[in-house]
Amino acid sequence: MVGILLTTAFMIVRILPGDPVSLVVGPDASQQIRQQVAQELGLNKPLYIQYLNYIWGVLHGNLGRSIESGQLVSFQISQRLPVSLELVFFGIIVATVLGVLIGAFSASRPKSKSDVSSRLFLILIGAFFTPFLGLLFQFVFGVYLRVLPTTGLGTLPSHNVTGFPLIDSLLLGQFGAFGDELKHILLPALTLGIPVSGVIGRLARSYMLETYSQDYVLSARQRGITESVVLRDYSLRNALLPLTTTIGLIAAGLVGGSVLIEQVFSLPGMGTYLTHAILVRDYPEVQGAIVVYALFVGFIGIAIDLTYGFLDPRVKMQ
Repeated sequence: MVGILLTTAFMIVRILPGDPVSLVVGPDASQQIRQQVAQELGLNKPLYIQYLNYIWGVLHGNLGRSIESGQLVSFQISQRLPVSLELVFFGIIVATVLGVLIGAFSASRPKSKSDVSSRLFLILIGAFFTPFLGLLFQFVFGVYLRVLPTTGLGTLPSHNVTGFPLIDSLLLGQFGAFGDELKHILLPALTLGIPVSGVIGRLARSYMLETYSQDYVLSARQRGITESVVLRDYSLRNALLPLTTTIGLIAAGLVGGSVLIEQVFSLPGMGTYLTHAILVRDYPEVQGAIVVYALFVGFIGIAIDLTYGFLDPRVKMQ
């Protein structure tokens, strides 16, 4: 599967129109200079040789150098990936908490006015266009109320320990920088998480309604267990099993799909990195970003399996 993805990434960037050599020498350079630069970049070699060199480099952890800047692609990604991961982490927390709470509230009152209102609310927030929501938050909380910053990363820690600004601020005891980072990430996380919560909330409601008809729920009610305990320990806990897969897949997609939010809030994450690389036809950057995405999706899959074991002890016994 990974091999198919890497091969697809290699071929797509070469099929798209555009010439990466022009990025280095400009469109008016002589043919001799263009050939010289192509040779330096290895673009004059047969396509299968380029492909083998690319696969060999990936297997040895070498993602190559950027055609545009000459920097190591691995270094560029190490600077941008933590920004996207922090954004997605807090965005998923917002989406999960908000979606599960509203979904559980709706499922506990099926076919009531509260249920209809909750479902309508979930549909409306799920239909929000995220850049518009981000601009709205910037105007309300940044311009009108002036309580939250609207762009940038905030105060970065004095030293780079893990690459994640929030974690590094805590490890170094720089709590002022930590608080400033939280303020800067709050609006982007809300912008990312609120529309996604509409999807999670509707799924949570659906999964919980399915559990209400199960024998173990009916048996719990017959034993006189309170409805709040049935909701929390029987219905919600079992509904979280299929919901975990959905949340994991959403998180994997948001790392690359948060480009619009990164643009609105001026965050130098992976979304803007990949978009720029595609526009300028920087082959190593595009390929390197896709490799990282593939690894992240694989990591999410492992995390989902581990979460299943935590939520359902029966999984550990198999």
